[in-house]
Amino acid sequence: MQADKIANRYEPRTRLRDAQTFEDFLAHDASRNRPVFLKLLKPEAAARSPENVFRYRRLQRELVDLRQPNLGAVLDCAEWNGRVYVVLEACEDGPFPEPARDVASADRAVKIVRGLAGALHEAHERGLLHGHLNRESVAFDASGAPKLIDFGAGLLLDLTAIRTTDEVRRVFRYLAPEQSGILRKPADARSDLYSLGIVFYELLTGQPPYTTDEANALISEHVSKAPSPLRAPGLSGSALEKILFKLIAKDPEDRYQTAAGLLADLDEYAAHRRSGTAPVAFEIGLHDRLRKPTFSTRLIGRERELARLREAVAEAKSGRGSVAFIHGEPGIGKTRLINELRAEVHSLGGFFVAGKCSQYDAGAPFK
Repeated sequence: MQADKIANRYEPRTRLRDAQTFEDFLAHDASRNRPVFLKLLKPEAAARSPENVFRYRRLQRELVDLRQPNLGAVLDCAEWNGRVYVVLEACEDGPFPEPARDVASADRAVKIVRGLAGALHEAHERGLLHGHLNRESVAFDASGAPKLIDFGAGLLLDLTAIRTTDEVRRVFRYLAPEQSGILRKPADARSDLYSLGIVFYELLTGQPPYTTDEANALISEHVSKAPSPLRAPGLSGSALEKILFKLIAKDPEDRYQTAAGLLADLDEYAAHRRSGTAPVAFEIGLHDRLRKPTFSTRLIGRERELARLREAVAEAKSGRGSVAFIHGEPGIGKTRLINELRAEVHSLGGFFVAGKCSQYDAGAPFK
């Protein structure tokens, strides 16, 4: 590959990573005489879903026109010899910062996350989701400023094909519960904010909140295990910890609804720090307002029925199985009621299996 020049312009110099979906290179842009990052989509990844490849390319084309100080600039996206390639500005591949030791050293983490949240805000305002934010999505330029890269990589990822420990760590330690399917809720901007919160936790503590190397265990912990509180002096119970835990709330409804709301709280925290306030304390989330409907609502008015179903789940775990029949008019909320059990079953280490009967496909088994 190093001998080829992509599109008669980009010359791969150093292979950085060979992952499930992309080969990543540090390359040379002969037309501009500058270093760039080059991503080549693997043929087998492209073959899995041509529709998602189309969506990925459309996302990259929109990012070409988007410039923001903390967003890794996408310079080009096209096809060469039947393979999709993406070219990004090259950043200094600086080390991930050391974990915070106290309130003062946590300011560095706040500054980094504030920059990344600003990049997400600009993208989300244009309807663009990252979808695969993790530690390796954060690069640093020569000044140490963070750059958010790899937008849209999650569109091309096959979660069922992840096998290596490195891939499990890179994907499942940062994946929001709704992205893995454990919550029957759509992935949206709040999923990006959750993943950013996991990165924030890692910046503050030195590791993500969930650190097992087994995919199913990580999926379960994201929905059922509470993260450990911050241990650095002055951070436990602080406004900063409250911001962090709001970011990584299990239910999307309990998280920050917008990057703008997160930015407002981070700015208020920084202002208190500059003024010398100690400890920093204020009510978070006051400026967080969702401007677009998510069509995701809480279940209301079915507390008694849900309690009975939860009792049945608990009995099943102890070895006493049962069958529940739920009836009602179409649209009354039967499916929604059942789906409320999904996360609870997973949290107990069980499997939630769903199916649907159709009167129009009676002759097609397992369709």
